[in-house]
Amino acid sequence: MQIFLPTRAGSIIKPFIQGLSLFIGGLVLSIIIGEMLLKIYNPLITGKLLEMTQFRLNEQDLTKCFTLDPEFGFRPILGNNLYNRYGTKVNNYSIKKKPSITRLLFIGDSVTARGKVIDALRQLYGEEKFEYWNAGVESFNTVQEVNFYLRYNYRIKPDHVMLFFHINDFETTPVAFLNKESKLVVYAPYSPTIFINRWLFQNSYLYRLLYLTQFNLCYRKDSPSTKMNERIIEQTEKSLRKLKAQLLKNNIKLTVVIIPIIDNYERWSMKEKESRVKITNILNKLHIKYFDLSPMMDKVNFISDNLRKTSQDRWHPTNDIADDFAKFLFEKKF
Repeated sequence: MQIFLPTRAGSIIKPFIQGLSLFIGGLVLSIIIGEMLLKIYNPLITGKLLEMTQFRLNEQDLTKCFTLDPEFGFRPILGNNLYNRYGTKVNNYSIKKKPSITRLLFIGDSVTARGKVIDALRQLYGEEKFEYWNAGVESFNTVQEVNFYLRYNYRIKPDHVMLFFHINDFETTPVAFLNKESKLVVYAPYSPTIFINRWLFQNSYLYRLLYLTQFNLCYRKDSPSTKMNERIIEQTEKSLRKLKAQLLKNNIKLTVVIIPIIDNYERWSMKEKESRVKITNILNKLHIKYFDLSPMMDKVNFISDNLRKTSQDRWHPTNDIADDFAKFLFEKKF
């Protein structure tokens, strides 16, 4: 059955449909061209602000060390010569606990994973009464660390969990994927990933650009908006609360150590100083025992003598600085 529109109505609707079709076609063509151009000039949207370039630009094939995992973004491959099936660094301890030994589990990011502070504590406390299990993972944040414990680390049944919170750990679960060269690509979003379309983030350069633009608009120096950052802070607090509740349920102690920026405190950025205040506020609110190593950064001679050995690395302590950290904790009855 044919439907005949009045001449006047048809003369209005037909041009409208034609115009809409041209608009949609032009929009689709613009998106295709935009994606092609951004693919060519990819560095414009994969700068340090958003992408964790240490994964993609690493000379080693990190896909042999890390695997994709929606819950973590990425995580270590377990059951090899680096990490055992419990998600801790391979060690010589038996999984069967000895009655006279306190099993310590350290969780954290690269500072924990590299083990310098843990080794310094081992030298001070010895191994007659303690085991030192290291579950640190390079580039992990607190949200990932807690989830990693709840899925894997808990199985070693520690007596005491020690979380090393780095000043730069206010992050959310990253978005990770393999690019066409099979390189691991990791993005650290500025909002929890529940607000991100992972498929679009992985496959659309325009989507990433819009996301980065949104961040820049929200975080201009003169902008009072901090809603996205507040969500991440809330997520970090939620993760710490969840960890405390789980450990308390199993009669396991929890201690947090705040790892500072390795630089004189006066040279910390405003964001770094604010991060220290935020994490101490959270720990006080949740009644979690903690030790803050930041006051050590006020010791000008300590920093000036040791910072030269770090090649300007403001995140990872040298052996000497790790020794001083351990002595500080020892003196504070850690």
